[in-house]
Amino acid sequence: MKQKTTLMITLLSLLVFLIYISILGINPQKLFILLYSIDPKFYVLAITLDTGYILFYAISWFFLVRTVYPIKLWDSIKIVMIGWFGDMLVPAAFITGEATRIYLLKKNYNIDYSKAIAIAVMHRLLSTVAFITYISAGTFLLMYWGSLFNAKLAEHILFVLTLATMALIIGLLFVFKEDLIKKSGLLIFNYLAKSFEKVKLEKYKDRILEAMQAYEESMKLIKERSAGVFLCFIFMLFQWGLGVALPYLFFKAVGYDMSYWALAVAYPIYGLADNIPLGIPANAGVLDLAMTSLFIIMGATKEAALSVTLLTRSITVIYEGVMTGIVTVLVVPKMIGEINIRSLVNTLKSISKQVT
Repeated sequence: MKQKTTLMITLLSLLVFLIYISILGINPQKLFILLYSIDPKFYVLAITLDTGYILFYAISWFFLVRTVYPIKLWDSIKIVMIGWFGDMLVPAAFITGEATRIYLLKKNYNIDYSKAIAIAVMHRLLSTVAFITYISAGTFLLMYWGSLFNAKLAEHILFVLTLATMALIIGLLFVFKEDLIKKSGLLIFNYLAKSFEKVKLEKYKDRILEAMQAYEESMKLIKERSAGVFLCFIFMLFQWGLGVALPYLFFKAVGYDMSYWALAVAYPIYGLADNIPLGIPANAGVLDLAMTSLFIIMGATKEAALSVTLLTRSITVIYEGVMTGIVTVLVVPKMIGEINIRSLVNTLKSISKQVT
C-alpha cells in the first residue's frame, strides 16, 4: 500500500511539473534541437565533476569521523555511497543517508550511536556554514557587479538566508551548548514520563542519560580536534563548488552565458527543495520545478533553463543512481548481508527507523 502511495505521489509531482512546462510555453522542437546539439565532451566533464562532488563529500565526512575514530578512507567512501543510494531510494530529507552511515559505523567500527549522531550534527552544521558562505558570497558579488539581480530574487535570498541562519543557530546550540541540550532533553523526558505513566518511559532513563553523556563527550572530543573539523569544512566547500559547477557547465553546453556566482546563489535555494521530505524518489518533479524557476529568475531563457535542469538531473539522478547502486550491491553483502534489491530497500528503511 505504501509503495502504491509513493508511486501515486511521484506521478502527481511529475504531472505538476509537466503542466508547469506547458504553462511556460516551452517549444518542444527548440528544446530538442538544443539538447541534441550539445557536444558529448560536456557529459564526460559533468560525470567527472559529479564523481568529484560525491568523493569530496566522502572525504569531508572521513576527516570528521577521524576526530573520534580512525576509520579508513576507502570504508568512508563505501559507506557514503551506500547512504547516498539510500537517500535516492528512500527519500526523507537525507535522513535515510545519515541513518545508514550511523548504522554502518556502528556495525563495522562499533562506534556508539551517540558518537555517530554527534558526527552527523557537526557535519550538518558545517554544511549549513558552507551553504551560507556560498549564498552570501554570490549575493555580495552580484550586488557589487549590479548584474542578474532583481527584487524577486532578493526575496528568495532573504527567505533562504533566514532559514539557514535559524538552522545555524540550532546547530550551534547542539555543538557549543551540550549541557543546555542535555538539561532540556531531560526536562522533556521527565515531562513525557509523568504525562504518559502507562507507557513506563522511566525504565529508559538510565539508557537516555548514558546516550546524552556519550554525545556530550563526543562533541567535546570533536571540538578539541579542530584540525579534522577544519579539513572537513574545506572539502565541503570544494564539494559545494563542484555542485555549482555542474549546472554552470551545462549552461555553457547550451550556449548560454550564466554567471557562476548567480548559480552559487541559486544552488542552495533550489537545494532546499531537495530537503522537503515528501517521500518522492529523487524528489522528481519538485526539484525540477524549483531549478527551472530559479534559472528563469536568474535571467535564463525558458528553453535554456529547462534544458539545463534536465541535463543536470540526468547526472544527479541517473548517473548517481547507477554508480552508487552498483557500489551498494557489491559492498552491502559484506557489510549487512543483503543483495536482493527489495530486501535492500526494506533494510535501508528499517535502518532509518532504527537510528532515528
